[in-house]
Amino acid sequence: MLSAFVRRVVVGPKRIRRLDNRRLSPISRSSGEANTKVLPRRNRSRRYSYASAGLIPVSGTQANALFWPLMFERFAAEDAEWKPVSTPIIVASAIFYGLFLLYAATNRDGFLFIDNANLAVHEGGHALFGWFGYKIGIMGGTLLQWLVPFLLAAYFFYHRQLSGFVFCTFFFFENFLYTATYMADARAEALPLVSLGDSDYVEHDWNTMFGWWGLLGRDTQVAGFVRFLGWVGMMSVVAWLSYKYYSDRQNAVAEKI
Repeated sequence: MLSAFVRRVVVGPKRIRRLDNRRLSPISRSSGEANTKVLPRRNRSRRYSYASAGLIPVSGTQANALFWPLMFERFAAEDAEWKPVSTPIIVASAIFYGLFLLYAATNRDGFLFIDNANLAVHEGGHALFGWFGYKIGIMGGTLLQWLVPFLLAAYFFYHRQLSGFVFCTFFFFENFLYTATYMADARAEALPLVSLGDSDYVEHDWNTMFGWWGLLGRDTQVAGFVRFLGWVGMMSVVAWLSYKYYSDRQNAVAEKI
């Protein structure tokens, strides 16, 4: 089953269709080189993978062993082009991210409008991970709050969709600001808390977790570091988007010359 996944997802349907028209023979045991003669239709169940000499059939066991290297190659391949994005969308995105950074920098209460969505996901994390025990349930709010934008960013990165990847990565790091505000309140417990259960038994996540880890006395220092990471991440994403757009424009001009 994993072999079929390697063939269809990692190798890609276009390459498979091309190989369906002309099948390659197995690697020669004596020479280690691929024979290029056409194989009969009965061998069409063979699995295929990348090789330095081109796509060659491999056994199911070999395909399973190659799964993770091929997945990494799929993600890290430099020749995997991002899907094109029009100039107006890039400009609108840059303006949006710039205005959001300004809004976040001038905000004084530590709660941005996007944090309403973060709060909903956070509480859902408690409900989801709470099935696996008390401790993982306490940590589950922040875990799911960070996991959702991270996994969405990974999805868009895999499919080379630039706008979606930048958006999700930007708000992955924005979550650090929200988490930092919650962390800094660990000792003071001045923030209003929300709970899906009984309001008489509301627990401050970071007061509890810092208490476990012996960091309660350093809540503001840890929060300051997490906030710093969030700002660096958001600004880096915007800078990378600008660089990517400028680089692509330069390459397009060079190709026309």
